[in-house]
Amino acid sequence: MHYTLTILELGRGRYDAAAVHALVVRRHGPAWLRDQVVPDLIEAVTRGSRRDAIALLPVGADLARTHLVFGEWLRRRQRRRDAREHLGLACAVLDDLGFHAFAGRAAAELRATAERRDAGGYERLTAQETEIARLVAEGHANREIAERLFISPNTVQYHLAKVFRKLGVRSRTQLARAIDPAAAAFQAASRASRCTAAESCRARIDWTTPSIP
Repeated sequence: MHYTLTILELGRGRYDAAAVHALVVRRHGPAWLRDQVVPDLIEAVTRGSRRDAIALLPVGADLARTHLVFGEWLRRRQRRRDAREHLGLACAVLDDLGFHAFAGRAAAELRATAERRDAGGYERLTAQETEIARLVAEGHANREIAERLFISPNTVQYHLAKVFRKLGVRSRTQLARAIDPAAAAFQAASRASRCTAAESCRARIDWTTPSIP
């Protein structure tokens, strides 16, 4: 019954109510249903306000992916500082578990939380443009970049055109020459940023299960 109500409330967009029913299933339902309700609980937690319910998810990939989705949601609403906490944790845990594609997605989102990069000619580019410019300089095609950043090739081309205009270059070769001196510095700063955020989140997250009514 509670599982059915979970699905019903999700369909109605009543995410907090859905989370309550999903938590009942998670804590008291049969074993097979406890696992089945996890994706629904993730959706309810991500879209609703019951953040405390995150700790009742299985520790591991499901929990880390919840932090990833929530971090993405926060970043798109310009809540960059809040997003970094969840994205940093997701990146670290998913990488440790071997979920490298999801870890890469979290890392890309984490890099995009920075307003600007100050490394040579990069200061005129947004974080997304900087990342695309770096990958182009490394020789990656638009489709490869799209797969790495989880965006469409058309979006890559859109940002690349803006990069060309801002840096005053007309080809990928010219772009590589223009940004090569700063590329290594940007990469190092990106890795340091990711590591700092991830370790900070690891230290602050309480993995114990809270008491939820």
